[in-house]
Amino acid sequence: MDTDINLCAALQVEEYEVLRAIYPDWISDDDFNTDRILHLEIFVELPQESLVQVVSFDGSAESSATVSVLPPIQIDVLLPYDYPLKQPPKIIALRTHHSWLTTVNQVKSALLDSWQSGEIVLYTWVEFIRSGQFLRDGGSISDSTTTIRLVHNNPGIIVQHFTNHDSDVKVKTFEESSYSCAVCLGAHKGTQCIRISCSHVFCKECLKEFWTMSIRSGELAKVGCVDPGCLKLRTEATSLEVQKVVPVHAFNRWLWLREKREFDKDIRNVYCPRCEGFVKVPDEVKNGVEDAWTRLRTCSTCRFSFCKTCRTSWHGPQVECPVPIPLLTRYIASMQNNDDLPWRQGLELKYGRWVLERQIKILQEDEKKFRRERAKQADDEIKKSEEWISRSTRCCPQCGAYIQRTEGCDSMICSRCDQNFCYNCGQVTDTGFHRCAR
Repeated sequence: MDTDINLCAALQVEEYEVLRAIYPDWISDDDFNTDRILHLEIFVELPQESLVQVVSFDGSAESSATVSVLPPIQIDVLLPYDYPLKQPPKIIALRTHHSWLTTVNQVKSALLDSWQSGEIVLYTWVEFIRSGQFLRDGGSISDSTTTIRLVHNNPGIIVQHFTNHDSDVKVKTFEESSYSCAVCLGAHKGTQCIRISCSHVFCKECLKEFWTMSIRSGELAKVGCVDPGCLKLRTEATSLEVQKVVPVHAFNRWLWLREKREFDKDIRNVYCPRCEGFVKVPDEVKNGVEDAWTRLRTCSTCRFSFCKTCRTSWHGPQVECPVPIPLLTRYIASMQNNDDLPWRQGLELKYGRWVLERQIKILQEDEKKFRRERAKQADDEIKKSEEWISRSTRCCPQCGAYIQRTEGCDSMICSRCDQNFCYNCGQVTDTGFHRCAR
């Protein structure tokens, strides 16, 4: 009897040392030599990325995600003194975080059934769970697909737990590996590198210098993968990737530049004239409503209310913003020629069609009034000119030219035809002597 117990103890120690060598991070055995209990935390490593579908028990809710690993299964195992010759290991507890595995009793039975008298079995148990074979044996994976189907009361919470764990494992694996940077061609640990969403890997120092310079110059399209192929496709980095690489001030500017780019896509958005903050178009304007009140904008940053058209303090809906005459003239020409449509639509969005039509009418009335005043002014000037000519000049009796005397006697010689005449009475004076009748 004692011989069997000693043999079992030797086999247990040997099995324990093998497990420690193969899975050093999965075994917690502070008191193993005392209580013969092993605490195993076994990670489920799927053969390939698989779709996990979690359905509620009543089938009313479902959630899914694609993962490479599943959260670990924790097993507390007691090794009896006569294991492995006469008894199998005793499973004290088998549990998972958030109780994502609802077939615990089924897995326990499968583990115990795999033991045969006289054989050590712990390695087989670990591999049975690590490889995900328990899922296939339990019917969670069919033979014709790799989709894993589980049942749980809270599918959404469980799938989120799976996604977070899968992401954490990938990050840890990446950090523990070494990579060659395609920029500096140096070898770096994963903690010093970053994998872009396109799967290219670069060291953070190289990207930090390039991205910071691009952000400083406002070139958002260059803040992304620096691989030549991805540069042609303008593959931009995500917010999390930029935050991991560049300093805080550069990241904040990148966020501002990206927001500004999206803001500028809608020409109905305006900048606050006081603090230059972003003031987006109101929802009622997006829905097609257009009246005098839609010109009102209020900055969410400094709370300044202003007119989006003239960019001055809000003047009420009754006061129209003046449209520059060159813009009105171009708008009229565009309407008449039926061209320049994008520009015309942009002007209508800025001022409002009804404002443009009203100011065009006012402009046309002002032009008519101006022409009438100019014509009247011209008539008055002609009349005054004729009165002055009649009062201050004499007409040559020979050629009809108007002659003005500035000084001297009444005897005049026409500068055009050299005819002598009397400036006072207008008679021809060829004889040289003339007695004026006036």
